[in-house]
Amino acid sequence: MSVITLVLIFIVNTLGFTDTITGSAMGCGRNWPLCNGQIIPSVWTRATFIEYFHRLSVLLGGGVLIGFTVAAWRSYRQIVSVRILLGLALLGVVLEGALGALAVLFVNPPAVMAAHMGIALITFVAMVLITGVIGQADCRRFDSTGVAGGRWMDRNQQESERWARTFSRLVWWSVPYGYGAIYVGAYVASTGYGSFFHGFPIPTESFAVAGAALWIDILHRSIALGYVIWMAVLVYQSWRHRHSHRRQWNLSCAAFVLVCLQAFFGWLLIETHLSEIAFLLHVTNVSLLFATQCYLGWTMLQERHLRRHQDRGALIRIS
Repeated sequence: MSVITLVLIFIVNTLGFTDTITGSAMGCGRNWPLCNGQIIPSVWTRATFIEYFHRLSVLLGGGVLIGFTVAAWRSYRQIVSVRILLGLALLGVVLEGALGALAVLFVNPPAVMAAHMGIALITFVAMVLITGVIGQADCRRFDSTGVAGGRWMDRNQQESERWARTFSRLVWWSVPYGYGAIYVGAYVASTGYGSFFHGFPIPTESFAVAGAALWIDILHRSIALGYVIWMAVLVYQSWRHRHSHRRQWNLSCAAFVLVCLQAFFGWLLIETHLSEIAFLLHVTNVSLLFATQCYLGWTMLQERHLRRHQDRGALIRIS
């Protein structure tokens, strides 16, 4: 059920991104929840088709999420993280629907549209983490990151603990940074400023041509460069302990590959003059990137919990 719900949330987000890039938000007019005053519109256009099925996907995804929440609460409510993540996913869906309704009924300010994407991303990440937590709870076995068969530390205990603290801080500070980078990118997309620029990686347009949009674009590209560097640092840090912390090493490599793809899709956006396919690749990839970061941070929380549990057991045996 968690996997099905996760896939549906991903589809909802993808249709929402499609709605944005194609300018189909007004495909059903300024009516909500009806479409052009009807339950099923009698006149279909491309914008109507995209907007209508986006609304249907939200309804279906929200219904399945509620059903999954009830089932998960009955079976896993003793796990604190499941309760927290379920609440976060439900809150995200409610806020996402509310912002979507406001975007239809009123003017679509870029800040609100960017917030809409950010909240959709939080819902998706919450479902990714819930799926991982439930999968591990069913397996009932843990390794260095929460799966059986591994070690949580190196032979040198002090060095491993010191590395774990440093790496955990790097990972968790990268999460708000990544979220901020995504928000700025969504803001740029909502304002339409991206169409001003053609140079990469540095915009070749002058301030006289682009105006204030130039500074916003430079900010976005600078933050994106910092994103790539930060993921490279995570790969370097995890490489030093890749044998004893293989899960963190694999996730760090995945995050670095995804952030490099994000840069490539950014270049593709500029080269294709903001084509719809390039935009969808860009926003879908960043969803996977942010989810990977959050899951990496989650493994560090699990490791800390496991370390405390082992330390407590050692103290009991000594006493």
